[in-house]
Amino acid sequence: MDLVSAFVYDVECAFARKREVTLVTMDVQGAFDALLPRRLLKRMQDQGWPVPLLKMIRSFLQERKVMVRLEDAYTDESRVQCGTPQGSPLSPVLYMLYLAELLIQDQALRFGYADDIALYRIGNTLEENVTAITQDVRRIEAWGLANKVAFAPEKLEMMHFTRRRHAHAPEAVISPTLTIQPTTSAPGDTKQPALRWLRNKETAAASFNDWWNALPPNTVTIFSDGSESYDDAGKHVGYGYAIYQGQGLVATGKGAINTLSHVFDAEAIGALKGLQKALTLPSNADTQRWLCIDKSHRLIDRHAVNIRWSPGHQGITGNEAADSLADAGAKSDIVDPGPTAQPTISGIGSIARSLAHNVTSGWWRKNEPTLSGGYRKWQLDYALKEPMELKLSRPTLHRLLALRSRHGDFEAYHKRFKHEDAETHCPCGKAKTPEHLVFCEISVRRFHSWPLKPVRPPTTAREGHDYIQRLLALPQEFERFVTTTRYFTFCNREPNGIPKQRST
Repeated sequence: MDLVSAFVYDVECAFARKREVTLVTMDVQGAFDALLPRRLLKRMQDQGWPVPLLKMIRSFLQERKVMVRLEDAYTDESRVQCGTPQGSPLSPVLYMLYLAELLIQDQALRFGYADDIALYRIGNTLEENVTAITQDVRRIEAWGLANKVAFAPEKLEMMHFTRRRHAHAPEAVISPTLTIQPTTSAPGDTKQPALRWLRNKETAAASFNDWWNALPPNTVTIFSDGSESYDDAGKHVGYGYAIYQGQGLVATGKGAINTLSHVFDAEAIGALKGLQKALTLPSNADTQRWLCIDKSHRLIDRHAVNIRWSPGHQGITGNEAADSLADAGAKSDIVDPGPTAQPTISGIGSIARSLAHNVTSGWWRKNEPTLSGGYRKWQLDYALKEPMELKLSRPTLHRLLALRSRHGDFEAYHKRFKHEDAETHCPCGKAKTPEHLVFCEISVRRFHSWPLKPVRPPTTAREGHDYIQRLLALPQEFERFVTTTRYFTFCNREPNGIPKQRST
């Protein structure tokens, strides 16, 4: 639960900074049966464990024998050279030590227990996360190959955490034979941060198959799909479609589209081309046509075409055929002349946004080091759009900007500018610092009402910094904190909040 709590906290911090998170989980294949005792003991020795403990572990792993029982029948005993006893509470601990080297390589973004490993990335976009985490998984796979540790490909799972609405969830292409599809998309909502999960696709797929198998022989169904993948040769985007009459396949098609496009562009083009092809096939006046996808075209308005959702990757015959054709079409790099050879509006828009983001980020990376260390420690982003803090009241905005810049009612600031008549200590007796507002007993008394409150009140400088950083990223929450704690009502620039008359 500690690992889960820590991960949830990192996700909440990422959301507060308007970032997105991608998580990948991995499982060692046959972990407890494949552990090599000598290699484990060597790693424990390198980790600094005492010799008596190493001898105990060696004794625990030596002279192990197994037998197989089937009802009342038993096989002869067989000596085993590797592995740890299944069911022993010591086995998961030993395997954690066995994989410690892998987790230590990145203690900030990797964690695990026994034979399960989780790694995640936090970035501005899901695409940025997937690019980074793909390299991470490749490095882990390479480490496993060198250390005789195999990871089960069927247990690789990826999940995106975001509060933005996305047209598609990017996949991670690890190798030509291994692609991690995001199993669950968890789009958030700024007004309702609770995760909203996808509907049960397995149930929907079973319902679809029952419907499709009962269609009359003259009914036409069009399945289409898009594909977007990356390899050493670059990006590939393509479409594929499969047309059935009754339950019999009557036509297929595939092709690549301009690489300055996205998978959802390919899906829409595949649906359009599949529908165009279906309209050229012989049919009767009462022939019904079903486009089994969630995108359509104006051709539907002029012909007897119905739409039905067919869940992907659920074993539906037409979907699987269209998916294979889309992959083949994308990798063929054969682009039909006409609109498919041109960049799509969404592709051009993505490039424009990426260029603008890169220019802004580059400018910020160049100029941020010129700012004070006190300002940089908050790790604030730079954006061209109107900042949320401008919606605050002027007194609260003043407090927030003073906290960010450390130019305000703080002991160091008053001493720097020789404000001899300023009150440099809080009524609680502690010196005024930007971080003191979360440690002051005035604030802690109302901890139960803090917005975005941690598990317990901050007790270390790091905990205080992290919490204030979250408040600064969400100005409305900072205002709630100020209102709830009434910290600045009691901790004013002058004793009792009454300014002294300055002499000129």
